Amino acid sequence: MKQVVLKQHAVGEISTDNFEVVTKPIPEIKDGEFYIQNFVCGTDPYMRISMNPVETFPNYPMVELGEGIPGETVGIVVESKNKDFPVGTYLWHKLGWRTHSVGNKDTEHFKLNISGDRVEFAKRYLTLYSLVSKTAYYSLTRVLKVKEGDVVCVSGATGGVGNLVVQFANLMGAKVYGITSTEEKAKLVEQLGGTGIVVPRKTNIAGIQKILKEFEPFDAYHENVGNDYFFSALQNMSYSGRMSYCGVMSLYQNVMPTPGPNLFALTVKDVTIRGCNMTKDYAYGSEEWKQQFDWISEFEQFVTDNIDAIKCINSTYSGIEAMPEQFVDHFTPKDPGSGKSLCELN
Repeated sequence: MKQVVLKQHAVGEISTDNFEVVTKPIPEIKDGEFYIQNFVCGTDPYMRISMNPVETFPNYPMVELGEGIPGETVGIVVESKNKDFPVGTYLWHKLGWRTHSVGNKDTEHFKLNISGDRVEFAKRYLTLYSLVSKTAYYSLTRVLKVKEGDVVCVSGATGGVGNLVVQFANLMGAKVYGITSTEEKAKLVEQLGGTGIVVPRKTNIAGIQKILKEFEPFDAYHENVGNDYFFSALQNMSYSGRMSYCGVMSLYQNVMPTPGPNLFALTVKDVTIRGCNMTKDYAYGSEEWKQQFDWISEFEQFVTDNIDAIKCINSTYSGIEAMPEQFVDHFTPKDPGSGKSLCELN
């Protein structure tokens, strides 16, 4: 079995040199365990935080050197000593960045009923029903509380979360603006039901503010990229607007916190800012847990009801050896992709 490990912690810009693909012997599974062959694995930018040499944010434990890196994946049970997970069971789980995984009853998972081409099914599931999609829905419904007629804006609008914020907000009856870096990506935003706002890479905060001021005020804003975009959008918020502080990719490679611009516009515009973190740790069976479960069910129903209208956008790599490059491309892409980043392992 092969897996990607962290060879050295990253300081500043991460590169493929920080990773290594290693071959390990196939383990002998114990009673209660099962052996999974993975065939599609995703990477997400937030994992960069855990690759720093020190813990930089709470609740983001460091990835240990030489150890496997966790990530969402879909696989099939090929050997089992657990009657609840017979051979042939398809699973979503988080023991990714490797060709094979060993699971047990405590492994976080969902059992999947796969029909048709299993790779294409897995790619759609990891794009439309998994982390990026849940984040987009949670932000729009629980943080921003978007309603029909709202003006919504999102940065990183063609990324894994961003493109779904555009699509979901459009389905909810909002007018949507999507900030992206090229005319080509702005056209994709338009195909998804939004209006593209082109902010070239490395535009300074004054330049971003000038560009955003050309558009009508935003009632709701979802941040995927970083502080310069966030503070620029703040200047263009409507009175009593709502802002969701979710992904901050431009800060993930910083070991130390950076200062931010003046926040006085919060007072002038009566704007509300709220963090977006859907992964709360609730006691199993508690009222909070039940509410979280109800939210997940609501999300799945929304996607299912709109499945024919939602475009499944992803950038696909091939072979586990490509996964280091797949991850680095989130930050310094040679050829910028769009949507959820996935790897076909076999």
